[in-house]
Amino acid sequence: MLRTMGKFGVFILVFLLLLPLAGCQQKNEEPEEPPKIEKVTDAPVEITDLKAEEAIMYNEGYIYYKNVTDKLIDRVEFEMLLFNRDGQAIKDTHSKSSCKRVISESRLLPNTVTDRGWYIQKGTAKIKARVAKVVFSDGTTWEDPEIIQWIEREATQY
Repeated sequence: MLRTMGKFGVFILVFLLLLPLAGCQQKNEEPEEPPKIEKVTDAPVEITDLKAEEAIMYNEGYIYYKNVTDKLIDRVEFEMLLFNRDGQAIKDTHSKSSCKRVISESRLLPNTVTDRGWYIQKGTAKIKARVAKVVFSDGTTWEDPEIIQWIEREATQY
């Protein structure tokens, strides 16, 4: 096979074989810190994961959550806290604080998991979130009685 390829073909083959080795140094990045998720006793929705991702104009914050009840949910409201890479609070342009109320009006079947993303302030690298309010399809609601205390306690530092 090498005879039919010629010198140029051999060069290309060697180049392609060596290419993965060139400049493949391990990055000395710190491993990502797992999200800080606080379980709320008696909450009908449980947050299972949080992610902040870079985007072009704004970043995106994702909340993964589960309906832990046997009832259909029509609406979930979360309080999301925004932080930079160093764990310092970032003010959201619209809410004028590091706390942002985000709402999902997607129906959530009993005992199922879903996720939802929202635009968040550029520079946000870490988020905290907590369920603030849940509206069920039967019209009943659940509200976190300690949401204000949580915001005051958690909003300043990741």
